[in-house]
Amino acid sequence: MKIGTRESRLALIQTEMFTNILGGNHEIVKIRSKGDMDRERPLKEIGGQGLFVNEINRMVLNGDLDCAVHSGKDLPTILNKELEVISVFDWKNYHDVIVFRGDLEGTGRMKIGTSSPRREEQIRKHAKNWDVFGLRGNIDTRLNKLDNGNYDGIVLSEAAMVRMYPSRDYEILDESIFVPAPGQGIIAVIARKDSPNYDDIKITEDPTARKRWDVERRISGIFNMGCSVPNGILYNPETEFLYMDINIRENVISIRIKVRTLQEAEMVARNVKEIMNYGDY
Repeated sequence: MKIGTRESRLALIQTEMFTNILGGNHEIVKIRSKGDMDRERPLKEIGGQGLFVNEINRMVLNGDLDCAVHSGKDLPTILNKELEVISVFDWKNYHDVIVFRGDLEGTGRMKIGTSSPRREEQIRKHAKNWDVFGLRGNIDTRLNKLDNGNYDGIVLSEAAMVRMYPSRDYEILDESIFVPAPGQGIIAVIARKDSPNYDDIKITEDPTARKRWDVERRISGIFNMGCSVPNGILYNPETEFLYMDINIRENVISIRIKVRTLQEAEMVARNVKEIMNYGDY
């Protein structure tokens, strides 16, 4: 198969994880996305959903690629009707983490870097001694900026650290406070619905990852969420616990509830949306 991916080291590692499960020999096509080309401006200034995946997905749609491997959180909630997320796997490393500079001393006010509006909101609300500053670039670039003294700490995804820097120290942030982005940590494989490789790709899927994926994607669609919207959604299919932080006109509706099915999760989300539309906010 001809498999598309972003050119970052994390993307290539994730693609290798997919091909290791898939087996066989495949051609890896590295593509520089719009989000990769502009590493200075905040993401919300460059574009909305799909900033890191749209060009790659167009190549899949046009038949230039057989499939593409993505970070699940980068995929827009609405895809072209001829495309499908056929496989999702490796779902458990969903937390946000804080990586501190190695020579950091003291516990006073800290300069913390992140590129995520969601993380900015959560830090400002829950970590009063952290001052938030913008931070762009791939994972290696961000960690280099940290090590060079530009920041006291940076917030990243647990999945990125586990896959790229398994021996480096970091602290996991409580998911009930720092609710992650929907799909965070999941690896997603997209292809045409009529792909002759459909069954081969499907074999790589983790059914438990699919449960988490379906709930978070359905809720994201209900709220029309993108990466520039500071909302957090996490469903843990093992504990059946759903975490939602939905921002509404400078207020946050926080939901922590046990749901057993996709239908129950959807009902909770639609009730929250009704409150948003008609409540006194």
